[in-house]
Amino acid sequence: MMQQHEPTSNQVEQGIRLLLGQTPAARAAGLGGHAAELEELLRAAETLRELPLPAPDAAAAARLRELVLDQVELRRVTWVHSHAIPHSGRPLRRPFKLRSVWGVGFLLVLAVLVGLGLSAAANLSEPDSPFYGLKRTGEAILLTFSLDTVARADLETKLADLRLREAEAMVAHNHPDLALVAVRDHYQLMRLAAADLKSVAVKHSAKWSAARGRLVKQESQSVTPLEAQLDGQGQHGTADQVKAEIDRFEEDRKDIDQQLSEPAPTPSPPPTPAP
Repeated sequence: MMQQHEPTSNQVEQGIRLLLGQTPAARAAGLGGHAAELEELLRAAETLRELPLPAPDAAAAARLRELVLDQVELRRVTWVHSHAIPHSGRPLRRPFKLRSVWGVGFLLVLAVLVGLGLSAAANLSEPDSPFYGLKRTGEAILLTFSLDTVARADLETKLADLRLREAEAMVAHNHPDLALVAVRDHYQLMRLAAADLKSVAVKHSAKWSAARGRLVKQESQSVTPLEAQLDGQGQHGTADQVKAEIDRFEEDRKDIDQQLSEPAPTPSPPPTPAP
């Protein structure tokens, strides 16, 4: 029995070009031994050309070409799957293609859920835990997909407080190096939160003012006791580095408070005396 071969994409494209307006002379160009296999397609194309239909525009032609080539590729994969791969009993599915806003939105929601799950699963992990990296990865995903600037600033403020709690725990566990890293992250997160609040176009809304109030409250948290504890443990070098971080942020805080200050209330005019 003569073995049948699947037509290639290039050969099918010639049939498509005929369908889209090329002359029947294309039938003889490069079809080779597959002319019989494409004869039915070409006859259908000639029949369609005789119909009194307007020529398709470029977008429709491109879409038609894409659909036909997709079918050819699926047919080729199906043939390989049925002839060269042991049959598993499961139907062959089309590969997922991300071509819509719904697909992008699904991935965004999935990423946020993954971030929430990772953060919640590692919520009790401290910097000396092997799972701490998982916790920070979850936090990074949440920050990346926080599209609302004020909400992201609020999240950064909450994470700054978490870093301070971690610094306290690391001092208690005698891990001065990890405590210093947590202190630096604590201050850097507050700087990022202040920058986000500053970038908001419409400031001093109720939501913005609430986020700013939480940031100001977090700024007032003193790190000096940690410095004293490190000094008492004989970690004088680390204590000096913590003090340097405190002093550096206090300098930055002057600009932060000025940039995020609430506008002074407009004094109301004195009442007009009755005549």
